[in-house]
Amino acid sequence: MTRFIRLSYALALFVMLGAMLTPASAQITCNASVGVPPILRSDGLAEPVADVVLTCTAGALTPPTPPGLLVPQINITIFLNTIATGKITAVSGGGENFSEALLLVDEPNTPTNFMYPNGRPLLNCGQTGAPDSGISGPGVCEIVSNGVASQTYDGTQNTYSVNTCDGLLGRPAMNSFSCGRPNAFQGQILAGGENNAIVFLGVPFDPPAPLATRTIRITNLRANANLLGPPVPPTVPQVMAAIAISGSTAITITNPIQPVGFIQRGLVPGGCGTPPASTVRLCEGFSSAWKTKNLSFFVGDNIATPGNAIPFGGFYTYAGTSHYPADIAQNVPGAFYMVGFTESHFEWENAAPNGPPSPNPPLNFGTGSVPNLGFPLFSMGYGGTNTMPNLDGAATAGTRFALQFSGVPGGASIQVPLTVNLYHPGCGPCTPTGVMELTNADAAGGGPFSAAASITLGASNMAVYELLYADPFSIQYADVPYTVVGGSAAGIVVSQEFAPFYSDPASRQPSQTGFLPRFAALSGGASNLMGIITGMNLPHGTTTSLNAKLNTVLADIAANDLAGACSALASLISEASAQSGKKLTVAQANTIISMAMQLEGQLGC
Repeated sequence: MTRFIRLSYALALFVMLGAMLTPASAQITCNASVGVPPILRSDGLAEPVADVVLTCTAGALTPPTPPGLLVPQINITIFLNTIATGKITAVSGGGENFSEALLLVDEPNTPTNFMYPNGRPLLNCGQTGAPDSGISGPGVCEIVSNGVASQTYDGTQNTYSVNTCDGLLGRPAMNSFSCGRPNAFQGQILAGGENNAIVFLGVPFDPPAPLATRTIRITNLRANANLLGPPVPPTVPQVMAAIAISGSTAITITNPIQPVGFIQRGLVPGGCGTPPASTVRLCEGFSSAWKTKNLSFFVGDNIATPGNAIPFGGFYTYAGTSHYPADIAQNVPGAFYMVGFTESHFEWENAAPNGPPSPNPPLNFGTGSVPNLGFPLFSMGYGGTNTMPNLDGAATAGTRFALQFSGVPGGASIQVPLTVNLYHPGCGPCTPTGVMELTNADAAGGGPFSAAASITLGASNMAVYELLYADPFSIQYADVPYTVVGGSAAGIVVSQEFAPFYSDPASRQPSQTGFLPRFAALSGGASNLMGIITGMNLPHGTTTSLNAKLNTVLADIAANDLAGACSALASLISEASAQSGKKLTVAQANTIISMAMQLEGQLGC
């Protein structure tokens, strides 16, 4: 909570300073908005948040850039009141951390756009025909105006004012710096501090013509929702974003602070009624908490793997299948499938096999159709660094769930089903609304999807399921029956949480290798601590006493009794403190206390 307050004060101070530094005579005004902010999962460490959109107008005294001149450049920075945990796609030789966050100008690759009835092609800075080889380094491009403001960001390659970069008659050669009219720019994560800011450096900003508008969309933002704490009714924590613009062009931003997400529990043990005996019931906290990896799980991919839904009643319904299609491009700015329907955000990694669907957007996901005249996100490395924008927006997996079975008798094993259906609470008779499938996974519940071949769990006694389809408009539940083979079910405790789960500090920061989505370890953290205590080879009574408290934590989390779990953790910390230097070494006691305090923070104790 201290960190959150510090971030909030910094954000407020930044906005006040920005207001004081903006000239009152500024002729360009940009209004910030976000549409409808999504609901984020409270234990999510990298939750996709709403796009921030700036709609800009210019006064009569601020005309567009005259032909032949460089479009003035500005820096646009977005600050969050939590850590910006988006993917780092590349690190340049100069130490710049390139982010998956994108800034799009004038809504490229949309069905209708200004004078372009067939859509404005997408062209990212650094792609062929828009090199980023200038002295400002990779990720920064220049645009030479042709004097027509509506064409400044039209996505054409190798343009130079009213000419073409062809190397003839004194014109620049093809793919020279300042050639092209890119409309997509990659952000950079500011190193150091709280990592709560993303900056877009040297973005050309051409004022719109009188009575026209210029749209700037910032997409692919992810945030550490867990840092802001779980919701404690009646309060609802919010992820907030503040926008700043600096440069030689004076721009006023109205409504510069916007909510980009509201935080709720996405998994509520005990929230959908009592399950049958020897059954774990997973209950969705809000209707869009459980999401597929990509749009392809609705409509299928481009290599003949079907999705798991069929069009029905204005949207889609579960088709009764459990396919695992490849990703397809989610490349229409502002399309509602990106936040709330899939774990992925804005992505377009290649033309094939992960290219756009047809039609695009798919049936029931939007109006109109984009002919995909643009170019996939790609860096040619003109500036010495391949900034890897083709990785932007893509999630690693769909929503996953980890079930940890504790107290399993020696020599016994746990069996669970390979496939589990989802249902609406209170249904009767019940028609499946979705499906999840058992996957092989690492100790944290991560790793690539690989359908499990056996119903018998390994030595870890952890089952990990990945969601392959869910109804995005309704709360659902899933019952996972289990069988104990070779022993009794008495004394077995089953914890449940999102996966993969982590307790290390690096998982709470932006990362090149971090799993998307990823979550704070809750019951998994308690189970991990139990294993650490067992491995310390303490006196039997000490191990039994400490693990008994952790079993209470697991049982309370499973029953959604967070107050009880917090009380048990406090008791554990007290016992470890009392035994420090006695039955526990100081180092052992500090390890137990540190991990228990991390769990307290994650539970909001």
